[in-house]
Amino acid sequence: MALSLLRSYHLLIVSTNRAIAIGEHGKCADLTQVPTPVIVLYEVYRWLRRERGDEEALIAAAQIAKTQVVPVTVTLALTAADLGLEHGLPMADSLVYATAMSTGAELITSDADFASLPGVIYLAKPKPGPPTPG
Repeated sequence: MALSLLRSYHLLIVSTNRAIAIGEHGKCADLTQVPTPVIVLYEVYRWLRRERGDEEALIAAAQIAKTQVVPVTVTLALTAADLGLEHGLPMADSLVYATAMSTGAELITSDADFASLPGVIYLAKPKPGPPTPG
């Protein structure tokens, strides 16, 4: 899941029912100032509805809607297409990256497709530990 950073703020979208924006020194940020690509709203809602049901999906969508949801405009779509071609990104990833670039945000993600891109803070997913004897 993609996470976005607006200067010193970042949005953590927890896969159950809350969104938390953390600013400098661990203080909560104003969610209305945190950009969220509209494609992220789509992806989170769709995944949660399929995996966990309508209620959790609607709760997450309501939390995401408190952020600055950035719509796809003609300019954003063309920028995303250019970035996708330049960096070999699929459509949704291109829109997320273009949104971050257009809002002046850094993109924080654990998606390896973004790891080497400028303006991205890549957080590698922890490797699973050894299996426990059972």
